[in-house]
Amino acid sequence: MKIQKKFALSVIRNLILGFSLTFFFSQAQAACGLTITTDDISLTWGLNFSSIAVPITINRSTADACNYALGFTKGNGASYVARRAANGSNTLSYQLYKDTGLSKILKDNPDITTIDDVVDGGFLAGAIPVSQTVNYYFDIPYASATTPVMVSSGTYTDNFTLNLYEGSGPPFGTLVASKGVNITVTVPKMIALSLVDPGAPYQQGQLSKNVNFGTMTEGSAANVDLRLRTNAGFSVTFSSANNGKMKHTSPGKNSLVPYSLMVNGATLNLSNSSTVPVVGLTGSGSTALSGLGYPIKVVIGSVTGPTVLGGPHSDDITITATTTE
Repeated sequence: MKIQKKFALSVIRNLILGFSLTFFFSQAQAACGLTITTDDISLTWGLNFSSIAVPITINRSTADACNYALGFTKGNGASYVARRAANGSNTLSYQLYKDTGLSKILKDNPDITTIDDVVDGGFLAGAIPVSQTVNYYFDIPYASATTPVMVSSGTYTDNFTLNLYEGSGPPFGTLVASKGVNITVTVPKMIALSLVDPGAPYQQGQLSKNVNFGTMTEGSAANVDLRLRTNAGFSVTFSSANNGKMKHTSPGKNSLVPYSLMVNGATLNLSNSSTVPVVGLTGSGSTALSGLGYPIKVVIGSVTGPTVLGGPHSDDITITATTTE
C-alpha cells in the first residue's frame, strides 16, 4: 500500500503592512494670564540726584503657578551700556539696573544670558486675582552728566519697552505682555559763583570775600578769584554800593577813597553801578564743575586831599550771575 501525502504550498508573494499613525500637536500657552502695569519716568535732574526705584506690578489672572522675567530694551541707545535720552543734538546718559548696587544692567532677548540680566519672580498656585510688585532702578551716571562739562539745560526724552516672559530661563521664549515706558528728564538752568583766593578751586557756598588793605596807600592792590560754573551761558554784573569809592564807616563823616576794579584784566566803570550794574563777564555753553576762573583786582586810588579823613573806609561790591541761554 502506498501512502502518499500531498503538501499544498501557498506562496505569499506580496506582504503589505499597514500603519496607522496619529500625531498630536500642542502649542505652548501662557498658564497664568500675566499682565504688567508701570508708570513712565519723569524727573528733574540736579547735581544732588541719586538713583530712583521704579515699581512694576505683575498681575496674574489664573490660579496656576508660574515663573516670569522682565526684559528691558535698549531704548534709542546703540547698546545697553549706551542708553541715552536726547534733547536735539544734546544727549544725557542713563541706565537701568536690577539691583540697588547699580551693577546688574538690564537687557532683553536675544541678549539675556543670565538671571542677572532680568527682573524675575514667580507665583505659587492659589487664589486669584493676585499681583506682585517688583522694582528696577533708574540712574543718571553723575560723571557722564558733569564731565567734561555739565549737561546742557533742557528736556531730554527717550523710551524703551518692558517685555514680560513667562517660564523659567534663560532662555525665555514665551512673551506674554509688553509695556512701553517714556522717559522725560528735565535739566534746569544752573549757575553758581564762588569767590576764592587766587588759584584756589571752586568752593561750593563760598559767596563772599573780605579784602582788608590795612593802612591804605595809593596803588595798594588786592586780588581774589571769581569762579563760575553754569550749563546755560552767563552774564555777570558788578555793582558798587558807593559807585566805585570806599566810604568812611563813621556816620556823618563824608570821606571817600576811590578805587579801581579790574575783572579779567578789564577795568570796569562803577561810577553809576549802584543803580545800573555793569556787565563784566559773558560767555556761552556749559562749564566744568570746577568752573571758569576770572581774576579780580582792586587797586586803591588817591588817599590824599582835604576831603579824605583818617579812619576805616569800606564798600560793598555785589556780583550777580545770570544764565543767558
